[in-house]
Amino acid sequence: MRRTLIKDNLRILDSLRGFAAIYVLIHHARWILWEGYVEGYSLHPEKYSFFNKMLMYLFSCFKFGNEAVIFFLYYPVL
Repeated sequence: MRRTLIKDNLRILDSLRGFAAIYVLIHHARWILWEGYVEGYSLHPEKYSFFNKMLMYLFSCFKFGNEAVIFFLYYPVL
């Protein structure tokens, strides 16, 4: 019974590590695909459509990629 509990806990931790890896992947795509707030939106917000503004706010949620890397790398796989 204790071994199954440990396996379930490790499965949850592995799932969280997987989400952290996906988060880092999107963070890197954000750096490649988007010009950024300072270089883009703040200089000429009138050129952004409603869809582009929503993408800007969505991509801004992925600015904590460095913290996700720390979570992904420093929690050991047992």
